[in-house]
Amino acid sequence: PVQFASSLGAGMEVHGMAFVYDTTDPAINKTLFLSYRVINRDVTPIDNMKLGMWVDYDLGFPNDDLLQSDSVLQISYAQNADNNDEGPLGFGAYPPAVGVMGLSDDFTGHMYYVNSTSTINGNIGIFTDIQNYMRQQFKNGSPLRAEVGGDGYDQSGTLPRTHWAFNDQLGWSSGTMDDNRSILTTSEQTLNAGEEWCLDLAFVVGQDSSAMAFQNSVLDMKNNMGVTETFYQSKSFPCLSEGVSLEEEHAIRFDLYPNPVGPEGKVHLTSPEFIAKYEVYNLLGQKVD
Repeated sequence: PVQFASSLGAGMEVHGMAFVYDTTDPAINKTLFLSYRVINRDVTPIDNMKLGMWVDYDLGFPNDDLLQSDSVLQISYAQNADNNDEGPLGFGAYPPAVGVMGLSDDFTGHMYYVNSTSTINGNIGIFTDIQNYMRQQFKNGSPLRAEVGGDGYDQSGTLPRTHWAFNDQLGWSSGTMDDNRSILTTSEQTLNAGEEWCLDLAFVVGQDSSAMAFQNSVLDMKNNMGVTETFYQSKSFPCLSEGVSLEEEHAIRFDLYPNPVGPEGKVHLTSPEFIAKYEVYNLLGQKVD
């Protein structure tokens, strides 16, 4: 069950799969797809539930990245702060941009925090920090405000409330090259007992090498997002229905070794009070005989 520290489990079962396509389309070839299946295994409904997508972009050399979002496209993304991504991990000239988009569900907000000990916008320490960030609030509950050229923390409360940190529609970027983390939030859902929610996302890359203008990579990324959306709508994305799922009351302990598994692996099962049958699937969701 999903839980945080000493909190009670939420009674949810989460399946996830990452995959790519080998196509002739360069935009799709560079896109990473993520599919999630969330099941309410509790006996009571879960009301007003949101999911958060946490991202630490670290685009090449991480100390010169800018974090942004787009409230119209409902995405977050990272780009380089200049035309050269330095260092041994950097991309060099013509650095790319990378962003996250929702496919089956739109994101409704974007928040950030800094890899620091700040009590305002620093690292997550307790459960309420997660709640606040997913509500586009700071750790002390202060709402995110549209502060172009700033960090969105306005103690006076005079700036307009926003749910999109560093929204490029306002000409607003993170402005500093801090080690920022990104949290995108989905719409609210209610899951009754036994119901499931399927969520498809994509990481999309853009890189323009035609001119020494790093902003061009953002334009290329957004164009590739349009291609990805069209591609997604033309395909059938099943909700990981072929995956293995265990009811809570039928939980089985198993050990897999060696780990990682080579050409051969062994499974040791501890099954209470009943005979168990197991099936093995590879990363493509195919059953292994």
